[in-house]
Amino acid sequence: MSGPCDAAAVVPPRRLFVALWPDDATRERLAVERERWRWPPGSGHGLVPTRHLHLTLHFIGDVDAERVDVLAAALRVDVDRFPLSFGTHASWPNGIAALEPDALPPALSSLHASLGDALVRLDLPVETRPFRPHVTLARRAFAGQAPDGADLIWPVDGYALVGLTATYDLNRSNAAFPDLLQGPIGWPFSPTAAQALGEDFGSKPVGTGPV
Repeated sequence: MSGPCDAAAVVPPRRLFVALWPDDATRERLAVERERWRWPPGSGHGLVPTRHLHLTLHFIGDVDAERVDVLAAALRVDVDRFPLSFGTHASWPNGIAALEPDALPPALSSLHASLGDALVRLDLPVETRPFRPHVTLARRAFAGQAPDGADLIWPVDGYALVGLTATYDLNRSNAAFPDLLQGPIGWPFSPTAAQALGEDFGSKPVGTGPV
C-alpha cells in the first residue's frame, strides 16, 4: 500500500499528525489490551476511546490550508506490509499507560525516517528525540497496574495523515460549561508535548496535540 490511508480524510485547517491507524480487528484487540489494566477506585485515569487508538509516527502541528495538499502528496511513501508485534505494557513516569512493541522493526524505522525526511524537505519540525513507538491506552495512569505481557500482532500496511479536533461529551446540560473553557481548567493540552517536555511543559505551552 502506498501513501496515507484514504480513511483519514483531512479537512483544513487543522493540527495534523501522521500515525499508524489500525483496522477494525486490530483496534478491537488494542481495546482488549487496554481493558486488562487495573485501576484503584478514584484513580482519575482517562482511557483513550477505542476509536482513537493509534501509533503516532510524527506530530506535525498547525499547517496552513493551502499547504495541506502539498503535504499529503509529499508524504506518499511506499509501505510493504509488515507485522508489528506488541508484547509489553508500560507505565510511563508522565502518567501514560502504553502498549509497546517487542522491538523496532526495520520496516517501521524506515517508514518513520522516510516520513521525517519528507517533513524536513517541507521545512516542518521533526522530533529529535529517539523514536519510541507505542499505543497510548490511558492518561493520568499513575495508579494503574499494568498487566503482565501482551500478545498482539498488528499487520501494518499503511499509515494515515490525521486532523485533530477537540470534542467534549457531556452527560448532562451545563450552562456554565462555555465559561469553563475560557479558564485553565478547560484548556486542552497535548499529552505528546507533555511527555516530550516533562517538567518544562508548564513553561512551554503548545496547545493541543495527538491524543
